[in-house]
Amino acid sequence: MSDLISRQDAINEIKNVFDDVLCCNVSVQKGLPEAVRRIEMMPSAEPKRKWIPCSNPPKHHRDVLVRGIEAIGNVNVHKVMQWDIYTWRPTDYAPSIIWEEWSEI
Repeated sequence: MSDLISRQDAINEIKNVFDDVLCCNVSVQKGLPEAVRRIEMMPSAEPKRKWIPCSNPPKHHRDVLVRGIEAIGNVNVHKVMQWDIYTWRPTDYAPSIIWEEWSEI
């Protein structure tokens, strides 16, 4: 069983409940926008990953997820690496990989 829910589904469900059950109560109708606002302000259960260009590297010796393109097969590659003295470490990757972006883990 998963605890993750769609924010839009929660908004729609609250609107439906208020419309169906409490349609005649004016004070409840005034409370609906506040209820919707609070749900809209909730953080996502799975926030979208923020990717930063490798031209703006992270602090030294910090694990980050790096994304690149393997030039020969033109496939996306992901690897946990660290920025160290103008290069990504470990260096055990194909020389044909062009690292493009990194993200916090």
